[in-house]
Amino acid sequence: MMLWLGLLGVGLGTYIPANNTAIMATVPPQQAAAAGGMVNMARGLGTAFGVAVVTLALHAAARLDHADAGPAAAMAALAAAALVATWAGRRGSAGHGAVSAGGGLPPAENR
Repeated sequence: MMLWLGLLGVGLGTYIPANNTAIMATVPPQQAAAAGGMVNMARGLGTAFGVAVVTLALHAAARLDHADAGPAAAMAALAAAALVATWAGRRGSAGHGAVSAGGGLPPAENR
C-alpha cells in the first residue's frame, strides 16, 4: 500500500502543477482571479469527494465482514470515479477550448 501511495504522490506532484499552468495559460488576464478560484474550488471538491469515496468503501467492506478487501475496494471506487470524471470532462469540453495535445498553451503570438 505504501508503494502505491508513494506512486500516487509522485504522479499528483507531477500532474497538478502542469495542469494548473495549462489551465491558467488559456485564461485572459482579466479573468485570472476567477479562474484561479475555480481551479482551487474544483481541487477542494475533488479531494472531499475522494475522501468520501475511500471512507465509504472502507466502511462498507468492514460492515460486510470483508475488512481485508477494503483498500482494494477503495482503489477500485476511486478508479471508477476518475474514469467517470474523465469521460464527463471530455464530453463537456468538446469544442469549448479543450486542452490540446501541445500542452494547452496558446500560440506564442497570443501570449
